[in-house]
Amino acid sequence: MIVSRYWLEPRHFRLVKSVFNDLIHQRTVEINYSDFKEEGEQNYPTTGVLKVSDNSQQQEIEFRIIRIATDKEYDFPFEIPEDYEQKAPAQR
Repeated sequence: MIVSRYWLEPRHFRLVKSVFNDLIHQRTVEINYSDFKEEGEQNYPTTGVLKVSDNSQQQEIEFRIIRIATDKEYDFPFEIPEDYEQKAPAQR
């Protein structure tokens, strides 16, 4: 079971923190967002810290976003190979 919690900055309703707790395996992921930049009508974080921990250790990654593109469409061409055989869905 995973429990997720979110912290919003009340003035602009910006997401400043997310925490995900894996209760079964006693693991946690915490993401802190900061240094927001306005892009269009939205605010996006440009820096943050990602922490992953369990009962015995913790890893921390600091990140910085240097480019944001929100109004750009992306094309992901996809073709199914001619020799592809569809398999029956797995039984549960």
